Amino acid sequence: MLDIYGAPSLLAAIRSALNDDVDLQIDLGGVSRIHTAALQVLIAAVRSAHALGRSVSFEGISVEVAAMCRQSGLDVVLHLASGPHEVAGA
Repeated sequence: MLDIYGAPSLLAAIRSALNDDVDLQIDLGGVSRIHTAALQVLIAAVRSAHALGRSVSFEGISVEVAAMCRQSGLDVVLHLASGPHEVAGA
């Protein structure tokens, strides 16, 4: 589970990757449940990457996390609904 306690570490890793001027590859393998705080970090990552002209790809998304994103509409926000889980930069 990626919970509220893991969200700060996730945020720090994403900020570091954005500072390194690289596209984001976020591996959610092994995450069967995800807390709203971590989802907020992922949403901010997509928005920040877009603002910088970068892409974001999500790998290893579990059936449970994908279903939760679909049910909440976050698959659209995170751009997970369009086949391969990659979000091109703006």
